[in-house]
Amino acid sequence: MILSLSGRMFTIKGTEFEVTSEEFVKLAADIGYKGVEIRRGMIDDTSSDDDVRRMKGYLDKYGVQCAFITASQVAGAESLAQLKRIVDIAAALDCRYVRHEPRSEEQIPVLQEGCDYAKERGVNFIGQIHNGTLFEKIDMTIATLEKINRDNFGVAFEASHLVMGGEPGDERDWVKKLGHRIFTVSLQNYKRADNPTPEQQPFVRDGVSFIPVPLDDAEGVNVAREFDALKEIGFDGFATYMAGKLPGRDNKEVAREVLEFLSGLLQ
Repeated sequence: MILSLSGRMFTIKGTEFEVTSEEFVKLAADIGYKGVEIRRGMIDDTSSDDDVRRMKGYLDKYGVQCAFITASQVAGAESLAQLKRIVDIAAALDCRYVRHEPRSEEQIPVLQEGCDYAKERGVNFIGQIHNGTLFEKIDMTIATLEKINRDNFGVAFEASHLVMGGEPGDERDWVKKLGHRIFTVSLQNYKRADNPTPEQQPFVRDGVSFIPVPLDDAEGVNVAREFDALKEIGFDGFATYMAGKLPGRDNKEVAREVLEFLSGLLQ
């Protein structure tokens, strides 16, 4: 697996970042990550060609790959141009993956056209397991992929949303059920919390509160079991730590601890 770091860790609000694009890429490289997820606001479909060339220069300078970039939501046929633009940007960055989580079946025809355009350029689409999308549950994800019916549209496997959604089974079951449909892995961790404080940054789903916790807290996602299952299915792609800030923790130090923890799981 290739361990990568998300720009989400360094967002202040929305798409405002506390570090520059070059500082982020250099930080990831200095810590020891081999890839980065480039968030909207750093590079997106509105970026100029000069911005894209600068980002490619940073990736080359520090020897880091682009794990994936994110697309804007598809709102109709007029969105195809935006989708094609982000695919062209991905190709220019030597990035194989564009993330897009469809939220309605009406988006599928545009995504199919986007997939066909992307395939000619060696680019794939990934939908992250996430509430409020057509990738919310395992069976829903598989059904959506079958409707899209493109071999270059797969899954960014993310277990914490399955935990929060009460998906039957565990990490091993989920990984094996999705199998070859998993193109990349996104990593963050939440666990259930009764009466959380605002400082714990609770996320409420279906009336139940969850709080962000370190990756090695198996009361949320059992990441060790997840990695065992990924190795069993022969997964060898990007695994990206993409959480936001942990309450009371320095995110640069967290990034170092995460790399050490995940590297141990790869042994």
